[in-house]
Amino acid sequence: MNIYFRVRVNTKAGDEVYITGASSVLGNYYPDKAFRMSSAGCNAAGETLWEARLQFDSLKERVLRYKYFVKSQDGTLTYEVGGGRRIALNSATTKIESVDHWQEYTEEAPFLTDPFAHVLYGTSYAPYTQIHNENNELIIRAVVPNVPRDCRIVLCGEGKRLGSWKPEHGVKMARLKGLKWIASFSTLECKGQVWKYKFAMVNDVTGEYVFETLSDDAARELAIPEIGRNETFIKEHSQVKFPPVFRKFAGCGIPVSALRSSQSGGCGEILDLKLLVDWAEKTGMKVVEIFPLNETAQTFTGRDSSPYRAVSSLGINPLLLSLREIGPLADPQKEKEAQREIKSLNRRATVDYEDLYYFKKKYLEALFLERGKKDEAHPDYYTFLNEHRDWVYAYALFCALRDLYKTADFSKWEAFGTYSEDLSVAFGNRRLSRTFAAAHSVLGKLSWETVQIIHNKTQFHIWLQFHLFRQLDQVMKYAHGKGIALKGELQMKVVPFSVDCWKFPHLFKGVDPDGFAAYDWKALDAESFMWWKKRIRVMSWYLDIYSISKEVPYMPEDEPLYRKMIPQILAASNMMVWASGWESLRLLPDFYRQEGTEAPYLSVVRSSNPVLSTLRMWLGERNKTLVFKSEDKKRTYFDATVEECIAEAEGTLEEGGMFAILPLQDWLSLSNRLRSRFPYSETLQNGNGKVPLWNYRIHVNLESLLGADSLNTLIAKLIKDTGR
Repeated sequence: MNIYFRVRVNTKAGDEVYITGASSVLGNYYPDKAFRMSSAGCNAAGETLWEARLQFDSLKERVLRYKYFVKSQDGTLTYEVGGGRRIALNSATTKIESVDHWQEYTEEAPFLTDPFAHVLYGTSYAPYTQIHNENNELIIRAVVPNVPRDCRIVLCGEGKRLGSWKPEHGVKMARLKGLKWIASFSTLECKGQVWKYKFAMVNDVTGEYVFETLSDDAARELAIPEIGRNETFIKEHSQVKFPPVFRKFAGCGIPVSALRSSQSGGCGEILDLKLLVDWAEKTGMKVVEIFPLNETAQTFTGRDSSPYRAVSSLGINPLLLSLREIGPLADPQKEKEAQREIKSLNRRATVDYEDLYYFKKKYLEALFLERGKKDEAHPDYYTFLNEHRDWVYAYALFCALRDLYKTADFSKWEAFGTYSEDLSVAFGNRRLSRTFAAAHSVLGKLSWETVQIIHNKTQFHIWLQFHLFRQLDQVMKYAHGKGIALKGELQMKVVPFSVDCWKFPHLFKGVDPDGFAAYDWKALDAESFMWWKKRIRVMSWYLDIYSISKEVPYMPEDEPLYRKMIPQILAASNMMVWASGWESLRLLPDFYRQEGTEAPYLSVVRSSNPVLSTLRMWLGERNKTLVFKSEDKKRTYFDATVEECIAEAEGTLEEGGMFAILPLQDWLSLSNRLRSRFPYSETLQNGNGKVPLWNYRIHVNLESLLGADSLNTLIAKLIKDTGR
């Protein structure tokens, strides 16, 4: 099948335009393997037309995914915004001509990201452009950000076929993935005609409509080309604009481990998020923010409790796994004893990290022995491995060796101290070849029993990740069904003894000022670059929005390599990205409310930083309204009244930022009945001792929070009254 790609882009001398995508013809998203397009002159608006003619096997390339990027003379890559395009290829079609329009970064670009396209605004949608619905087919496709759930796009124009400029009689367009809209026509009797039309946004409930904004109120014009019987011509409009509507949303934030429900197992667990989503829906919130979920086990003590001390940039912390969905144990007596321990752990005021770690590991190992083989035969298990084997094998082997040697310091793993891709694949595979083990230079020195132990431990950690991702997938689908987006954080930092440092030692040079592995960005190669991009894609399995910290790489912002690479990594998904101080890279900032300042619309507004000081703590310090003595009477704290907290929360919600996210502790501070008796205990990081612990848990069960009608009514009113 021949496909002709044409795209108009504002380029300057020396720029080159490439097309990339999920196809070997397009380089499988590797920038250096993308297809270079040819320049074909400029139009009156100064846009250059770039063209490419390519052949695809429609029997192999069932769905073609692609997008464009510009490469400047200095090597900098600039990707268009949005999630790219998808076309379902039909073997009956002999030719496709797609005239696309570069999706420029505008003030509405954030609305093209997945959380808006598929969660906050999206309802049901087709996953790709379906061709061959008509003979002599013309497809008109429009990219329209900022379309609410109760509205649709209508193509309205001259002549009866296009509704005679009456939106109620216009062509109703179908919603596509990525806030695109599509309409298909047969042009059998339209050759030589010039269609004039506009797009209108129609409210399905009220019937009210508004036309797009075009200069001089002119209509769009399309001269219908000659289209053969088995051919498709696609005309895309990516600059469709309606009067801007700056919608705002509210949300709550809390680490998963800090949640508490009647079914938790000593800390908050992944499936507890369903209850938090229910509460968010009940109060009118649209975003649930969670902290990093990465695996942190390194010392097997409370030192590992911080979600920021990651030993893997991709693996999820098994302590967050919800046991209730995997168990029970086959032996009733052992299960009874386990449930007794679970209840004991769950009653504790804070997370008892060491007791929890050793109990949960022992319980999960027992479950793996009983049902691991059965789970490995499940079709979902194969799907998980196909998507994640390029990282999960190395991660699981790292964890197996860490457990075997009782340390994450891989310099003490004897012959395993240097990463081997062959060993990673060998131990990752469900069956380990005894012949391979005997012949391998490292394994040949070990007993077969030891090799089997390592293999079983590796399979155990793969099994854990399968269940973790399965539960996260449940939560994501559950949240999306209620129109709620999940926000998390890209954990770019890793500790020196991590699977990342083990697998890519050349990428790191010593330790940075905070005790994390220091990246050597100039040592980046193709394999490790794809590892970075994989981190973004893996997160897109369970998050819609993520934050990224500017300070992480310890590299000047004007470093050329840094500025070239970061946009490429971010282009790995269509998630929404937030970060402090990175507007030059089109990342959007967090904003902590301060007197005399106003948050810009494209920002996240926060009431406090719960790692250090909650709303009631810093507000109490400022107002000095309440004095609070610690239980031992040795320390004095300031606290704020409920009324003061309500006023400050309302002020945060009234700010101009797109999202206002309050920590769950701050929402609880609005109720005399539900707020904690000990305000100083609500910070996420317990600073006692040399290494701060992250052992905070909310004191209220989520089930009780769902039934707290007085607080929930108050929060719902605050959110509604402030236009969120």
